[in-house]
Amino acid sequence: MAYNKRGRTPRGSTSPSATSMLKQILGEASVPFGAPRPRQWPQADPNSTDPLVQRGIERVRAWYEACLNILDSFPDSITDSDSYESPHAFFVSAVYPDGTVTGQYRKGPERHDVMLAIPDGSDRKRIACSCNVSLGKEYCEHTFHFVDYVYEQLRDTRSWLNRQVAQGLFTAGSFDPKSFDFGSRARIERILEDLPIAPPDLDLEDAELPPSRSVSQDRIAWNLSTRGTDHEILAIHQQAKKRGNGWTKGRRVSVSTLNVLEVTLSEADRRVQSLVQIDSSYYRVSTKLDTIAVLRELIGQPNVLFNMHPAEVVRFDATFQFCRDDKQCWLELVGSKPHNNTFLYNEDCLIHIRNDLASIRICELHPSQMKTVVAVLKLPRIPVEFEQDLLKRVADLQRVINVKVPESVAGQIIPDTCRPVVLLRSHTTGSLDFGVRVRDAMDVLHRPGTGLMLKAGKQDGRPVQFQRDADEEIRASDALLGKLGQKPGEFDGSISDFEAAIGLVGSLQDLESTGIEVLWDKSSEKPLRVLGSVTTSNVSVGINRKHDWFQLSGNCDLGEESVPLSELLNALQNPGEESVRGDFVRIGDKGWTKIEKGLRAKLTGLRDSVTQDRKGLKFDATSASAVRDFLSNDVQVEATRAWHQCLTRLERAEKLEPVLPAGLNATLRDYQTDGFRWLRRLAEWGVGGILADDMGLGKTLQTLAVILDRSSEGPTLVIAPTSVGFNWVREAERFAPDLSVHLYRDTDRSEFLSTVGPGSLVVCSYGLALRDADALADVKWSTLVLDEAQAIKNSRSKTSAAIASIPAQWKVALTGTPVENHLGELWSLFHVISPGVFGGWDQFRKRFAGPIEKDNDESRRLALRDRLQPFVLRRTKTEVLKDLPPRSDMNLYVELTATERMMYDKVRASALGEIDQIANIGDVKDQRFKILALLTRLRQIACSPRMVDESFSQRSSKLQLLQETVAELKEEGHRVLIFSQFVKHLTLIREMFDSEGIRYEYLDGQTPADQRQAGVDRFQNGDATAFLISLKAGGTGLNLTAADYVIHMDPWWNPAVEDQATDRAHRIGQENPVMVYRLISQGTIEEEILKLHDAKRDLVSGVMEGTHAAAKLSTSDLIDLVRGS
Repeated sequence: MAYNKRGRTPRGSTSPSATSMLKQILGEASVPFGAPRPRQWPQADPNSTDPLVQRGIERVRAWYEACLNILDSFPDSITDSDSYESPHAFFVSAVYPDGTVTGQYRKGPERHDVMLAIPDGSDRKRIACSCNVSLGKEYCEHTFHFVDYVYEQLRDTRSWLNRQVAQGLFTAGSFDPKSFDFGSRARIERILEDLPIAPPDLDLEDAELPPSRSVSQDRIAWNLSTRGTDHEILAIHQQAKKRGNGWTKGRRVSVSTLNVLEVTLSEADRRVQSLVQIDSSYYRVSTKLDTIAVLRELIGQPNVLFNMHPAEVVRFDATFQFCRDDKQCWLELVGSKPHNNTFLYNEDCLIHIRNDLASIRICELHPSQMKTVVAVLKLPRIPVEFEQDLLKRVADLQRVINVKVPESVAGQIIPDTCRPVVLLRSHTTGSLDFGVRVRDAMDVLHRPGTGLMLKAGKQDGRPVQFQRDADEEIRASDALLGKLGQKPGEFDGSISDFEAAIGLVGSLQDLESTGIEVLWDKSSEKPLRVLGSVTTSNVSVGINRKHDWFQLSGNCDLGEESVPLSELLNALQNPGEESVRGDFVRIGDKGWTKIEKGLRAKLTGLRDSVTQDRKGLKFDATSASAVRDFLSNDVQVEATRAWHQCLTRLERAEKLEPVLPAGLNATLRDYQTDGFRWLRRLAEWGVGGILADDMGLGKTLQTLAVILDRSSEGPTLVIAPTSVGFNWVREAERFAPDLSVHLYRDTDRSEFLSTVGPGSLVVCSYGLALRDADALADVKWSTLVLDEAQAIKNSRSKTSAAIASIPAQWKVALTGTPVENHLGELWSLFHVISPGVFGGWDQFRKRFAGPIEKDNDESRRLALRDRLQPFVLRRTKTEVLKDLPPRSDMNLYVELTATERMMYDKVRASALGEIDQIANIGDVKDQRFKILALLTRLRQIACSPRMVDESFSQRSSKLQLLQETVAELKEEGHRVLIFSQFVKHLTLIREMFDSEGIRYEYLDGQTPADQRQAGVDRFQNGDATAFLISLKAGGTGLNLTAADYVIHMDPWWNPAVEDQATDRAHRIGQENPVMVYRLISQGTIEEEILKLHDAKRDLVSGVMEGTHAAAKLSTSDLIDLVRGS
């Protein structure tokens, strides 16, 4: 066969032909086997002067070299494949003068038409095949082998193809290329036309049971045929006799055709089939089987024949016995019979065939034993006078093979009761290898029923012979395997399922007391040890009071091991990690313990709710429910009075049925009443929480109800953005007139705080809270409310640290977006309002943030949801406001003008040029800063070139679309909120509205607080068409239900921020459907930002509902945004 362009035998290459092998043996082969294909044509007779002969030789040479070039053009996926190609053959149907050779590829029932065309300078295709891979156009393995076949035929001067091409004996006519156009419409139509279609009246009803299955009436029998000293395995196709008393004589079939026969093959048959060896030459392909290898696969099989007579193949132990008569002594194989034995053997297997009994016995031996056995079989009979010499040698033989010697000579034969041994080897993957052995009297391990069955030894100083019982060893070993849940006879195996593996180890530990010996392999990853099962009956817990925390301690008694509760909780990592596999948990280096699923869930919940430090486990009231759930399983517990008081408070909160305070001047919706009750129970429990309702659902009103209900317990501090402060004052005066409401910035701050008391409500901005944190911390606040609490989402900010230092009996956070970008924001909120929920940042990062954001761990996401459930209440508008008018969203795409496109592409090209330099910056923070600066520039120019180039004097395409849209809305009587995150963009809009005579209100971060509320009131009660609002400054805390249209001029990274802004109009009090427009510049960074929105929208639901969550954009994500813009 040909070699490919790398000099390796390509897939499908066959063995050298018998002729070439013979030439090599005789020293005549010009190319040694395994050498790369020769690049020169074998030289013809140089003395020939016949021009026709010379032309023929040149033609063959040209075709030969063309085939070689075509072979080199095949892709590596075909030429470099090392997989074995089963035998195939070719039928050449035509050879045309233009160098076209057609034929058929044949392999079993597979048939494909193939074509090869010698290049002639035209653009005609060189190869084609009718298979589905090629369809007459593409490379395929069939054309590769066909070209290779033609090449070999041309190379052989004796082949018919060589002679035909050399002598110009071509097929008449010319080749029709259409015959290999397998993808043509005509061919497809013909195929479809030829499909067998059943008549329309065919009854396809399937109302009957299928016919009963009959036992297979055919089988393949394997016949060991002997001819003199030759032995051959033949496949015989037999049929069951009609009377059911055996099988017909059958007929011989080729092993290569077994797949074609309609006969069921057993597993043993298939193993034999896999042993087929291919012997091929240029002229024929034949198959053969290794007799010894086949017989080893047929041990115990019923379909074995010996010279066409039924035979059995069994294992046996090759045991020799010492024999003598008056003249001779010798060693004889037990079970053999003179003149009726045939022996076959290789380096590790002896086959004994009793010709008279049709018995085939197989003994597998070590190669060194095999050499000894063969030598003994060939040992001649020895004159009796040399008996003692033979017996001395037998003593040496007994150390290697089984030799029986008379007791009078070698001592009494004593039964050797071997002891069972189990070998184990564990792997890092959790799989376990095992093996069953027996230990004999000489302390040597053997596979049951194999090895030396008779050994010379001493007992009480006397020579004896220890005799093993193979049958008893196998019976006892099979019984042991049954106790371990394994199949009898499988003395070596591997268990991939860890639970099954650890279960086997546990069973062995229970059996060790009965005398079973367990040995761990030296290469084992680590010996497995089963400590027992964790149950509520073997766990004890202690709870003590430590300042504001409870100290949790405990132990789990697992037999001889006592495992601290902290160590047990530490082991409860995520399923799939090394320390947890199914129901088994690894306790450090001590071993594995089984924890039932329900109990493990409670332990995991306990682990997720307590904080662990060097001093042990601690928790506060937020974990009382999880600790109580664990202790409710009859766990032994010793606890202080403080713990029982904590439980009493929890139970009182759970049973509390809050009633709306009489002084509340409002009618709450059902869901708002539920929210009040939830908040009131949290306050009774004494733990903080987050009211995370959608914007516009009345979080302020629900909170005011709780503040009023708790007003007698002390003053309340509300910290809110400056823009929301007025709203709090107004809402409190309207709905809770009994409260004494104060806007902190309007008071004499140095004197005011000393006057507050029960019934006081103080509203303070985040800025003032930072400035006056120490003074605010000196007041004994009953309630602390953090409105728009995302303002403290950065735990490292001074504002967050300052507010965390202000104590209160009860704290609550209000925010529609507890998570905007990453889970660290959620931790920051709870670190202020209820630090015991998550503990320290490192613990939260390891337990939740890392596994969820980096590994997308669903189990950790669900665990976080469960931990949050008591402390977060979130309702969406679609859930609770069935009467709220609908909201519709639409993206309006803006096509840039040629000038705008040129300017945008120029800025983008500049940004791309800077990306590689930025990527090499070592400081990640510096990297992000510079990339964000590039992105901001791209976003600005996508809005209007004038934002980055003052010389641009035209109105941008986006502004033009806005002007047209607002003008149309004005004519129809609609009013609109217009949001942008760029004040510069809002300035351009103001200029445009001024020139167009469109009335509007305006609000950004520089608008004084009193003017903000005044602007809101004017818009709500006036007739301004538009309200221009900075996204960050006015996206929260405003009630602007007079508008029924919302326009976002530029998309923000997180859609939650846009949703907050939209909710200024789409909230309680809105009577009209709300339409939301987003203006998006086509082919810009804005389209890339839109792609992020779906993932970001999943973030809040992922945390609150345990569904998918998004992580913070990485630096590489930001770079991709620039490149994709």
